[in-house]
Amino acid sequence: MVQFRKGLEEYSETALKKCAERYYEIIISHIGEYTGGEMVFSDVYWEPLKESWLKEKREHGWVEEIWEATGEIRGAVRMFGIEKNPNGSISIFVGLKDVSPEVMTKACHNEFGATLQDRTIPSRPLFEPAKREMIFNPLNREFILKAFKTASQYALGTVK
Repeated sequence: MVQFRKGLEEYSETALKKCAERYYEIIISHIGEYTGGEMVFSDVYWEPLKESWLKEKREHGWVEEIWEATGEIRGAVRMFGIEKNPNGSISIFVGLKDVSPEVMTKACHNEFGATLQDRTIPSRPLFEPAKREMIFNPLNREFILKAFKTASQYALGTVK
């Protein structure tokens, strides 16, 4: 039983990492998605960018799509290492961490919206809807179940 538990812990870390990579892919795939008001996630609509903001982006030679301008945010989203918690569980973090205040501010404006001196930025939530997409989309849910089922099989020694 001790050997099975050790194996399950080891292979569960691999499964968790695969799931975190999938979550990261969902986030990155929606950064820059210009939707024109269409559904982005199964439960979230993003307002199209205002023409004045598109004009400013064009003038600077920036990317015109939602959540994109200079690529700073896209480049800053990463998957961070597995942490063992005091209660014995393990966790992994995907998102923005240890980034400049400017990048974090831009990301927060996109995620939650903001009222600035010269414009209002509507919220275009990305991280929480990506989490829901990961959990409730049948394909992603099946991916999670398969990853941990495989981890269990490795721990039992039924898969080499």
